Amino acid sequence: MADEVETNVGEVVNKSEENGSSSASKDVLLPGCKSLEQFTQSGFASLMNAIKASNSLPSGSDWDYYSSFPEFQKVADLRGKQVLKLISMVLQHQGLKGNILRRDLEEKFDLLLDANDMILERVNSTLDELAGIKKNPQPVLVEVSSSSPKQVSGSWNRNAALDAQKRTSSSPQGLRLITAKNIQRPQIKFKDKIDNRAIPFEPKLKDKPNSLKPLAIYLETNAEGEESFNHPYQYELELFTPKEAHLKAREPIKYRPLNDTPLVMVEEPEQLSRMVEDLRSQTVIAVDIENHSYRSYQGFACLIQISTREKDYIVDALTLRHCLHELNEVFTKSNIVKVRCVTNDFSSHLRS
Repeated sequence: MADEVETNVGEVVNKSEENGSSSASKDVLLPGCKSLEQFTQSGFASLMNAIKASNSLPSGSDWDYYSSFPEFQKVADLRGKQVLKLISMVLQHQGLKGNILRRDLEEKFDLLLDANDMILERVNSTLDELAGIKKNPQPVLVEVSSSSPKQVSGSWNRNAALDAQKRTSSSPQGLRLITAKNIQRPQIKFKDKIDNRAIPFEPKLKDKPNSLKPLAIYLETNAEGEESFNHPYQYELELFTPKEAHLKAREPIKYRPLNDTPLVMVEEPEQLSRMVEDLRSQTVIAVDIENHSYRSYQGFACLIQISTREKDYIVDALTLRHCLHELNEVFTKSNIVKVRCVTNDFSSHLRS
């Protein structure tokens, strides 16, 4: 069986390698073929040989049995690496990103599906251009939606209606969302695995700063039989009592002028660490979260604004998503209000 598999698969691999080397040596459009039809027929023949060789491989329990023979395993590994090398050459030739050699089995399969879709899309687009169907190139910027504002009747909304009328007089279509198709989805660069299943949210904390009780995360069931994970800071929240100073009326402190307040952009892990060190010395901070849901199933926080009496910080929550749990050093202090969206996205918990 090993000899048969090596012969069948080897013939396909060797022919493909020979075709690749010959095409590289000849500066012609269709090497070895006089017409497009002959080239297509030759390609179909090679494809049928590859399918035949693939179907001849054992599967299931037969594969487990033959894999117990070292000679079979040796041949399968050798030919498998050669096939992966050929696939990698095709992907590189098509300009597709992704190293198939350094992926597990499921990731290799997903990469092949994506590559096939992209290649077929290019073929269809090219055929449409040759047929004269696709006359205008696809725009990079497209209008996603447009809608006219609807006003709610009532005297309380009269001024808002007049303002809206002035705005829409010059722009009958109202607000429009313009997007660029060449911008990648930010989720692609997320280092944590996204799970969109309808399951209870599970805290991802690895440590528990400012804790009164060691970290313990477990699944709970309420009276209705609904399951949920406990809050990592449940014990601390139950013991929370507001400070005496927080219960007294105080004279509001005027904020500093905008021009006198430094604005710090936090886009690198080192900048995040410096910001955390500064926030540790504060007694009061303001936190604002900006949520994004245009290209997301459940949505995610994309921007965090943190202000002290002296500085304003804008944190890139997309780039620093994987390390924003460091904010727990500050957010778990008792004088900070808890914000739920920070909890879900970054494993950051705020104690009130």
